[in-house]
Amino acid sequence: MDKNRSIVDFTTFKFLYKKYKELTVPLIVFVVCTILLFTVIAPQFKGIIDLSKGAKESERNLAVLKNNFDLLSSLNEETLDSWLRTVNVALPSSKDFFSIINAISYTSLATGIKVGDFQVSIGELSDEESGESGGKLSSISMNLSVAGDAQDANRFIEALYTTLPLSEVTGVNTGNTSSEILLNFYYKSLPPTKVSGVSRIDPILSDDLALINNLAQFNFVGDFDQLQSLFEAETSSNELSSETVEEF
Repeated sequence: MDKNRSIVDFTTFKFLYKKYKELTVPLIVFVVCTILLFTVIAPQFKGIIDLSKGAKESERNLAVLKNNFDLLSSLNEETLDSWLRTVNVALPSSKDFFSIINAISYTSLATGIKVGDFQVSIGELSDEESGESGGKLSSISMNLSVAGDAQDANRFIEALYTTLPLSEVTGVNTGNTSSEILLNFYYKSLPPTKVSGVSRIDPILSDDLALINNLAQFNFVGDFDQLQSLFEAETSSNELSSETVEEF
């Protein structure tokens, strides 16, 4: 039975082959070409598209790097360092209590107004301090007592406003012999640096540059020796003035 069936199948296949012989070869060629298209040509075509995209991306990155290089080449390194120091002094990246005390001491010497007791709100070591706050503006609150009336307090505030680090007066309580000043000293923690790929460096705007140059004109006491020199100069000046008055 199986033998007869095999003979019938072979005969049928032979008959069909002879009848459709002209279509067999094109059909085989079509099948082979289809297989080659999906297994060989299509991946190559996709690779060409990916290379084209990569070439365009490389051209864009090269243009960004060239612009960055031209911008950095046009800037003076010493000038950049000076700008950076000015900005860091004006708005520290952490709670700089030393600079705050120096600013208050300098203002007291410059105005001749004595500073009494003061209270500082230190706060907690939070995300602002650890650099994870995304660069939010933070402040240190201070309650400061100065000798003098409202006019003296106003002179002290005006001098403090032109002394770094930056501060803001939030309230004033004046009296006949002493005044209380409520103020905030600001600082801004640096956000985490995240660099992915090639980033464009933006030039410093004219308004920002004007602000930096303005801050550079503010008073700043960098260390204790400088503050002591100012104190000695102020003392000598006062003694000289007293001697002049006595002579007259």
